[in-house]
Amino acid sequence: MNRLEEISKNREKAHIKLLSLKSKVYEAFLEMERAAYCDGALPKKDKELIAVGISVVIDCESCMQWHIEQAAKAGARSASFTALRLPGNTEEVFVKRLREAMPLRAERVLNRLRDIRDGRLDESRFCERMRGRGPYWESVCDLFALSKRRYGLDGGYEPGVAPRDPYKAAEPGHGQLGFDFK
Repeated sequence: MNRLEEISKNREKAHIKLLSLKSKVYEAFLEMERAAYCDGALPKKDKELIAVGISVVIDCESCMQWHIEQAAKAGARSASFTALRLPGNTEEVFVKRLREAMPLRAERVLNRLRDIRDGRLDESRFCERMRGRGPYWESVCDLFALSKRRYGLDGGYEPGVAPRDPYKAAEPGHGQLGFDFK
């Protein structure tokens, strides 16, 4: 059994167990999840892709794999991530809010950031600031790449259709916001 299959199988077993217990808390969680991830101001696929990044920050491999799968099912065609950056005053605000929102996990999250940043919370050097280093970073990258391949999010281009030139403006109505404020 590969790593993704093991993660999925363990999550499914936990889901079945919690359903069998008729847990009111778990039922409320599932209802909240349905409401949060339905199409709204943001499409479901975008919400799922945002959740992938949050899953990496909170160190939840199962969550990352789940949200990549759900993003693909919702129509996402590609996915990517970068290491969290905390430049300037952002670091102070992030740490304060993290400790308020997740008091039991805050130090673990901060330690993971330090793990990928050679003991620091931020990296400002160009070409280094969007990446991490070390065994944890490599593990996240490996699982992310494996999940992307499995769920078809490793390119986003349809076979035989050339990707749009990134240096050419999109045609109106095709991914470009207009300035028509009538």
